[in-house]
This record gives sequence, C-alpha cells and structure tokens, in this order.
Amino acid sequence: MSPSDTARRYLGLGCEEVVVKNGRGPILYKKSSTGTEKVITLETVLPTDTTGAGDSFNAGFIHARNIGSWSKKR
Repeated sequence: MSPSDTARRYLGLGCEEVVVKNGRGPILYKKSSTGTEKVITLETVLPTDTTGAGDSFNAGFIHARNIGSWSKKR
C-alpha cells in the first residue's frame, strides 16, 4: 500500500487531515476540506538510535499544528 493509498483510506474514514510518514521517504500531508496535498522531503540523517523517532515526529507535528506554525510555513 502506497502513502497515497494510506492517506486516501483515512480520509475516507472521515479524518480531516492525514500525515503519512514513510520511513526515510518523503512525508505526505493531505487535508480533505481544501484538497491540499503536499509532499515534504527532509534532510537525510544517519541515526544512532531510532527509538522514539515516530513519537518525536508526531509530537513535533502536533505541537506545530496547535500553535499555528504548520499553516504559516506550508
């Protein structure tokens, strides 16, 4: 299943916004009400330990979204 398929599935279930992190691949963001779709690539790094990486990403995104930083930059 591709990141687009995953996003479409969650949007179809009623989610307003979907962020799909795909390992080292780009991040896919979709918003149903505006039809917004963004593919975001980040700098590749060589991690020492990936423990908690997904949780940290989620926390950072949710925080940026809650303070309005996400919409200003994107």
